[in-house]
Amino acid sequence: MKTLYLEGKPRMRVDRDGPALRVRVPKSADRLFPFRRLVRVVVSGAVDWSTGALLACAEANVPITFLSRDGRLRARVDGPHRDKVVLDIDAALEVFLGHPWAEGRYLDWVYGQGQHARLQLVRQADRGLWPTEPSILRRLLFERARLHARAKELRCFDRQVYGLLASQVAHALSAAGLRLDAPHLALKGVSMVRDFTQILCWHLENPKLGVIKRRYQRARRNGRACAELSWAVAVEFHEQYAEAIDQRFRELLTNFHLFLLETVYDYGN
Repeated sequence: MKTLYLEGKPRMRVDRDGPALRVRVPKSADRLFPFRRLVRVVVSGAVDWSTGALLACAEANVPITFLSRDGRLRARVDGPHRDKVVLDIDAALEVFLGHPWAEGRYLDWVYGQGQHARLQLVRQADRGLWPTEPSILRRLLFERARLHARAKELRCFDRQVYGLLASQVAHALSAAGLRLDAPHLALKGVSMVRDFTQILCWHLENPKLGVIKRRYQRARRNGRACAELSWAVAVEFHEQYAEAIDQRFRELLTNFHLFLLETVYDYGN
């Protein structure tokens, strides 16, 4: 099973064709993608969808994530998930958020997990004693990448990689049985997709810099001054590390479940 990535082009349209999606692009042959072969669909830019195609994806449990061209998460279409839920994290999270101290402890957990990921990033990079404060570390990483690509392209590439990661995280959280639109999350201002994505994105920083350097070396061999970074490069990078991120996600989710159980047990009624 594969993820279908669609980059919006003029007059691109997606329709249902029996047990498959039919993707139409002017001056190109139509392409069919059977639902049984799709795990999810990620759309970048403007693509015209028929209602039948949207409903068919929801019924086939193939979530659709819509991103802007620069990678910002715009919307998501999902259906009821049919996978077996092993851990009832959603119920534990609802009990946890019912306590007055929940928001502070949740933010502490998010920061702690992010700090752990940043420390791993610095150790793996082996560049000495870099600071791990998020804004400073992010700036240092950007300046290092800036040696190989234009700032505007780098920012767009970063947003595209982040958006692809957010779509993967949203799918994984939904598959784990978490209701991402649950009232108790909205009342507390908790965004599981945002917080898990911000933690996991640190694990991609070193590999991402490696890709930018390789694109720069290729560009120099072809007589260009800077690396060329496109949506296709972002998708290729995401696919290359999707399995590793899945493993990191499972570890993070297990840690989060233990945190919920231990916190409610220690500080509950």
